[in-house]
Amino acid sequence: MKLITFLISFFSAFFSGVMWSDSTHFKKIFYRIKTRKITRDCRIILLADLHEKTYGKDNAKLIRAIEHEHPDCIIMAGDMITAGREPDLNPAAKLIVAMSKKYPVYYVMGNHELKLKEMPWRYKTTYASFCHALESCGAILLDNCGKYLPGTNIRISGLTQKLAFYRKRGKTQMEASYVKQKLGVKDKYSYQILVGHNPEYGKAYADWGADLSLAGHYHGGFMRLPFSKNRGLISPKYKLFPHCAGGLIGYRNGCMIVSRGLGMHTLPLRIFNPGELVVVDLMRMPR
Repeated sequence: MKLITFLISFFSAFFSGVMWSDSTHFKKIFYRIKTRKITRDCRIILLADLHEKTYGKDNAKLIRAIEHEHPDCIIMAGDMITAGREPDLNPAAKLIVAMSKKYPVYYVMGNHELKLKEMPWRYKTTYASFCHALESCGAILLDNCGKYLPGTNIRISGLTQKLAFYRKRGKTQMEASYVKQKLGVKDKYSYQILVGHNPEYGKAYADWGADLSLAGHYHGGFMRLPFSKNRGLISPKYKLFPHCAGGLIGYRNGCMIVSRGLGMHTLPLRIFNPGELVVVDLMRMPR
């Protein structure tokens, strides 16, 4: 009996420590991709799913970690805010202002930003206020449009998916034709980055012509199985062991990097699954 009590106490303390650590800390994850399409090497910071969380006062720890990597640009792949009863825009807005002073910042909407936009009867002018904050500091909102990153031959396009693509039950199908309808024809001469918050549709992104897709949304599956590199436990649709909870996923004609995010929302804990600051190095190969 004493042994059982000891084991229960030990594992309770162990998992409590893991949950506290993973819910309050983040780590850097590095990816390197080689291509002949770009004109110079480029480093991109990918941030996703902050959900109003702060690491230090005004996210000072996160900002220092970003600055240490000297990125060429920052891409925010959605859900940096939370569409709760009283959305708090300050953590995301302060981070965007701080980063926009030093780097180009490209912002793509997730399902929480989309809720602010599509539910004005509930959130009133919150979405307009957030867009004004982006515009006033020089950040670029990619709402079904794209921009070229100067001097790189890289085009960054942001796909805004309607809320039907995030519903908990069932699956709304997405084909490359939908992406084409929203973003137009892919420029075959540039290196095309598609930022789409939901990784469930990575194949459609690649079929459209994305050389690299960037996503988030799954929060790493809430819990990662020990000794498993990428396997998350549960998706936002409450499906077990989703295939795209995080990491690098390859397709026949492209690849996708899925951030495990920085914050928490529906399941407000992380287990063996700390937040991620993603660093993507695009390396120029000789033609």
